[in-house]
Amino acid sequence: MWNILDFITNALYLATVALRTCAYFMVQAEKQNGSYDLAFAPRKDWDAYDPTLISEGLFAAANIFSSLKLVHIFTVNPYLGPLQISLGRMVFDIMKFAPASTLAVVFAFAAD
Repeated sequence: MWNILDFITNALYLATVALRTCAYFMVQAEKQNGSYDLAFAPRKDWDAYDPTLISEGLFAAANIFSSLKLVHIFTVNPYLGPLQISLGRMVFDIMKFAPASTLAVVFAFAAD
């Protein structure tokens, strides 16, 4: 299963590089045509399917998958493994008390 995760991570990183290269060539082609719509437009005016925006999303997803791989590797370490296991069990205990503490804060700051 980890081979599939590694393949997906590498594919996302390669797609990021390809889309960044595509965006670079799109801007260069537009500069040669004399039109500067893509080159100097603010980010809020970019198309939703702009290669740069998509590449940033894919890069973020690839970083999440890389972090998951690191978490898996940490369990093998004799020092970090037991700490990670105990932290994982503590998260379940904290989640039991989270709704009660959230309600206490909400009721404490509730307006009349």
